[in-house]
Formats: sequence, structure tokens, C-alpha cells
Amino acid sequence: MAEFNLGALSLTSGVSNPTRTINLSNFEDTYSFSVTSDRNINLGVVGPESLTVQVFRDFNGNGVVDGADKQIAINSNTRTNEAINLSAFASDVDPGSYIARVSREKQTIDFGISRPYSLKLSADPVSTPSKILAREHSFSPLFNNSRLQSFKGSVGNTDNTDTAILAVLDKGSYRFELKDLTADADFRLIQDRNNNRIVDPGEAMTTSRRGGTRSEVFTRELEVGNYFLQASQVSGNANYTMTVAPVVI
Repeated sequence: MAEFNLGALSLTSGVSNPTRTINLSNFEDTYSFSVTSDRNINLGVVGPESLTVQVFRDFNGNGVVDGADKQIAINSNTRTNEAINLSAFASDVDPGSYIARVSREKQTIDFGISRPYSLKLSADPVSTPSKILAREHSFSPLFNNSRLQSFKGSVGNTDNTDTAILAVLDKGSYRFELKDLTADADFRLIQDRNNNRIVDPGEAMTTSRRGGTRSEVFTRELEVGNYFLQASQVSGNANYTMTVAPVVI
């Protein structure tokens, strides 16, 4: 087990930690950090699946998970990157100290197999999307003749951002829509040009903020490459349908 103190999270940029490895000799890492104002707290474990990430409210500020602390989120998804996206409106999300724990139960670690990962974190303004690009959903590769693809999801206080990855294999015009909204949510397209899995200045290509439950929609000419789509909470708990399709001329 290793313990790292990240200090106060930046209010303007994401934090990318060096690659660590979970294996039989190191089945748990913990990261202590703090936020200094009302902010969303977003984390992503980028690397192999089958790890568990937890966030604890470190009420006594000692940097160690103990009886004084409270788990406020957990993600152990086995098919995608593990992500936690907590709104500042969520219970126990306040200025103060926190601990993130990345682990896998020792008895379930495959013998001889190491699982390298990098933990990304950001403290983002209320009602704004996460800066972390952890793959939570995947679209099939997009071609000029692809059929419309869609999936349903939701964003709210305990999951303020959903991030989907898509690979564009034909240069062309594509249409993106966030529809069937039950509350206000925003929608944006990102190209992670430096591949650090953090949204840096200039990497958000298009953002739709129409307000209310109106569909968020835009069309973009795209080069061949990888892109990310994010649906993010503005207020309330919003169910949605996200769609992507080529523009047929």
C-alpha cells in the first residue's frame, strides 16, 4: 500500500498522477486531497478495468481512512474506466479533506498480472462538466455510412457527468444530440489532443447549453481520430438519450 498527499486540488486544471500498479504486493493505493470551496469532485481511473475506486470524507483530516471517516462514493465497474463524479450539491461534498482509494481485493488479483493505472482528479465549478475523460461509455466506430447510434443515461448529484468515447474513421460531418431530457443538462464534444485524459484549454470543440429540457444538438465536421462526448448536470437529475450519426447529404 502506498499513500500520497495531493494537497488542495487546483480550481483551474485537472490533476494527473504518475502511473501506479496494483498487484499482489501492492493491492491498494490511497490519495489524500482537499477542496477549498464548493466544487464538484471528479475522479477517473485510467487503465485496465476491474479496479475499485472509493472516495471518503476525511472528517478528522489525518489522511488515513479510519472510523471517523465516511465513504461517500464507490465505483468498481468491470467493463469501463472507473469514474466518480460528485456534484457539490451531493451529501457530504463540502470544502474540506478527502481520501481516494484505488484497490482490488487481494484474493481476486490474478497471479502474476499487474494492473497499471493513473488516477485523474479535478475540482470543478458547480453545474459544469468534469475535466476528467474516463471512458464510461463507448460508441462503435463512426463511418460516413454508419447508422444512428444511441444509449440512455442519467446525470445528477451523485454522477454529474457521463463521458463517452468515439472513434471517427471517415472524415466528414456528424450530428450529435442529447435528447429526452427530464432536467437541465449540457452537452459537449472534446478532442484530447495531448492524450492526457484531461480536458485542457482549447480541447472542448463544441458545447450546447440551451437550458431547460430542450434537446442539446450540434453538427461538426470531424477529421479521423478519437473524440469524447460529455453529458453534464446543470440542475436536478436528468435522464437523457445520447445519439451520434453521420450527416447524410
